Amino acid sequence: MNAGWLHRNRTLLPFFIALTALIVLNGASWWAYRIASSELRDNFRRNVTSLSEFLARQVEIAYQEDLEKNLLFLENSPESAAGIEELVPDFENWLTSLPKTFLKDLAPKEMADPLFHDLYLLGSKGGLLQTWSGELALDATSEISAGMWNIHPLFSGDRQAIIGALTSSDTVVTDEELAAGGFFLTCYSPIVFNNRCRGLVGVRANILFADRLAKMRRGLILAAAIGSILIALLTAMFYAVLGRLDRMQARMEQRERLAQLGQMVSIVAHEIRNPLGIIEQTSDLIRRKYSKDEPDPLLGYISEEVDRLNRLVNRFLDFARPSSDQAAEARGERSCDLAREIEEIHGLLLPQADSKSIEFAIEVEEGLSQVRNIDREGMKQILLNLILNAFDATPPGGSVRVVARSETGGVILRVIDEGDGMTPEQLKKATDPFYTTKEKGSGLGLALVAKMVEEAGATLEIGSSPGEGSCFTISFDN
Repeated sequence: MNAGWLHRNRTLLPFFIALTALIVLNGASWWAYRIASSELRDNFRRNVTSLSEFLARQVEIAYQEDLEKNLLFLENSPESAAGIEELVPDFENWLTSLPKTFLKDLAPKEMADPLFHDLYLLGSKGGLLQTWSGELALDATSEISAGMWNIHPLFSGDRQAIIGALTSSDTVVTDEELAAGGFFLTCYSPIVFNNRCRGLVGVRANILFADRLAKMRRGLILAAAIGSILIALLTAMFYAVLGRLDRMQARMEQRERLAQLGQMVSIVAHEIRNPLGIIEQTSDLIRRKYSKDEPDPLLGYISEEVDRLNRLVNRFLDFARPSSDQAAEARGERSCDLAREIEEIHGLLLPQADSKSIEFAIEVEEGLSQVRNIDREGMKQILLNLILNAFDATPPGGSVRVVARSETGGVILRVIDEGDGMTPEQLKKATDPFYTTKEKGSGLGLALVAKMVEEAGATLEIGSSPGEGSCFTISFDN
């Protein structure tokens, strides 16, 4: 990556840097959120699973202890075979005969935490035997017989999880579900005796951290939005600074070119003016010697062309002459009456407009304030260049208007013509030195105007479209 590539792509680099920063910022935020969310969910599932399996083991231990107690009692008392069956019931029958407070007595103190919603004790066919809260109805109609399974209707959403846990003897955790304004999941752990699943313990838990995750997600979205706005603002500020630097660089390069051009033009002007002076003096001598009675028009052409060449040389010198700090300070102390200058130029150029069949009108606001940072000669030169260019562009029958009015903080000057207008390509080059669309143009008129406007601390705007004429607007700050 070299300096030339960086210079060519300096306007694109800030955009890609800002885009990369946005992607990294938002990506890192969402990655952190996903990691935190996944870790919380996994940890929550592990806790619920541990509690469910612990309770299932406690049920198995309770049955084992009850069985051993009854067997010990049988050893010390003569009972019939029927008595033995009553004292040593089948595991399924034992589950059914448990007291209604069994789960409450079995459950640890953690069940008082709002994290846990309820406990369920299910039989080998999935039927509901007991709940910790006692909220579910346990009448006969609350069970639905469907083949070998007998699952309570309120557990219809967990049917596959219950059947899976009963058939595989493995713990099964359901997916998260939204219910009663919160997120819940249920863990079913098998109660195993003699290598057979005899029932299930279900733990239904409230995912309280889901609200915190939602708040975290909203916070991340807000932070990402604020970060995006800040990055956009910083990018806009960077582009504004870059634009100012580009304009400063362009002005410095222009001044360097003008300084070099000034040196060259000074030498060329000196070399041109010497023969021009000789030509003019020779022309005068010839006129006095051979055209005493009737002036020869051909000799007049020589003088006119010499004057034109002198004016052209002066324009080159004016354009190429760099402005010094002293001159800039002097301009800052000067001002001119724009209304007066417009009226004088109007009177001066009106005959020329009439000769070209062009309507030349001025609209000057009454009581127009003085324009600072420019003297009369500079303003006159600006007006002459703009108006004469407008005359050249406007066909016979068209009009040229000069408008001057006050605006907040300054004065606006507009020169409007009804010429052919300019294409976008021509508009870009309109103020470039030596660019012209005229056969005999020097290409310095608008370039000189732009230079003088800049030196006066004003701004020049050109509005033009093909076939619609042009409007030159100068805004002077007061």
